[in-house]
Amino acid sequence: MKRSSVFVSLCVCFLAAVNSQVIINSPCQNVTIEQNFDLPRYLGRWYEYRRFFTFFELNGKCVTATYSDNLNGTIEVRNYQVDSNTNVSDVIVGYASQNSDTDEGKLIVTFPTAGSDGDYWILDTDYDKYSVVWSCSTSGDQSVQFSWILTREIEPSAATLAAIDSVVAANGLASEKYLPVDQINCPPNP
Repeated sequence: MKRSSVFVSLCVCFLAAVNSQVIINSPCQNVTIEQNFDLPRYLGRWYEYRRFFTFFELNGKCVTATYSDNLNGTIEVRNYQVDSNTNVSDVIVGYASQNSDTDEGKLIVTFPTAGSDGDYWILDTDYDKYSVVWSCSTSGDQSVQFSWILTREIEPSAATLAAIDSVVAANGLASEKYLPVDQINCPPNP
């Protein structure tokens, strides 16, 4: 391999690692998306229980996502976290829209102040206890993946965790890459 090719490959990998999350040494796998997705039932507050590493959530604890109807065909996305080092809270507000002519749980989430948008695929949810969210992009023989485990309760039951683990395994997600999210001694959400 030419030296310039190696350099370009290293630069791509570095940029992916800085801006993204988990790099897997294979293309994006086929996953099952939530069918007959019921957006109104998905609204409300979700606690982040586990996640793949994300640069924008570095040192984040007490993370929640709250979804509400904008009454214009989009939903407001309000993500909240507290920096575990400084104890300073942060909120970013964006919006989501369904990214499908079908009834699948495929959303596009946009955060205008961050100048970014991305896929938000709901692999499975029961709406009342858990949601497994995933996003992936392939570059060559590698993929860059995001994933979040969201729960309605701070401490989900063993049965809920078993259901989540089943979804993760069935979709071939890298279960060892999930990091726990600290939800202890959290201040009230705004």
